[in-house]
Amino acid sequence: VVSLITKRRKDKCCVFKPDYCGFEVPDHFIVGYALDYNEYFRDLEHICILKESGITKYKVTLDNQVK
Repeated sequence: VVSLITKRRKDKCCVFKPDYCGFEVPDHFIVGYALDYNEYFRDLEHICILKESGITKYKVTLDNQVK
């Protein structure tokens, strides 16, 4: 099994270990390079951590949903 990204989880609840891993990242919400958050950030050419302020700013609510 190959995984591009694995997260370093503090709780160690997941015992899955891929045979090959491209990158190990901290246990944060990551976006970019086809990983999106509510249809944003998917087209970034890099992977980055989305801060709490970004999660709040781009959060989908009933007020800003497309009808």
